[in-house]
Amino acid sequence: MIFRMRLVWKILLPAIVSTIAGTVVAAPKTEIGIGLGALGQTGFLQTPAGGQPETATPGRPTLDELAVDAGHYRWLAAGHRIGRYRVGLRYTAVGDSGRATVSVPATIQGQAFPAGSETQTQVDFDELSVWVTRQVVSTDRTMLEVGPWIGWTAFDLQIDSAANEVDRTY
Repeated sequence: MIFRMRLVWKILLPAIVSTIAGTVVAAPKTEIGIGLGALGQTGFLQTPAGGQPETATPGRPTLDELAVDAGHYRWLAAGHRIGRYRVGLRYTAVGDSGRATVSVPATIQGQAFPAGSETQTQVDFDELSVWVTRQVVSTDRTMLEVGPWIGWTAFDLQIDSAANEVDRTY
């Protein structure tokens, strides 16, 4: 599922950004912004089964333990401001795959992975955000931007070993 959504957004997002950029008429206090970036990823994938206690080892496994810490956190964003109003769109993708050997036993999604388990891991996270805000400026020139934000997120985690398998998607 996440692969299809990535493909759709790789095609659709540039079209939306170019449409926003192409329809702007030069006017006072009108701005267009486009952002693109990438960062390294760190952290852990603590994923309990159904949110139940003791079905995941706290703070584990780390991305480093699963050999999926070489991937990147990437994003593409576009925004359009007219006067005090701003419309924005941001697509974020995180993903990597790797092979590793578990050095310290861990429980993931209620599955026990003993020390020495060889694992193959694939992790993908995609997010799309859209927002509309309005600037509010107080008498002391303090500025605040407020407005609704809508987001969509998809997460896929698959960890395979000889004894166990974790397949978590939401």
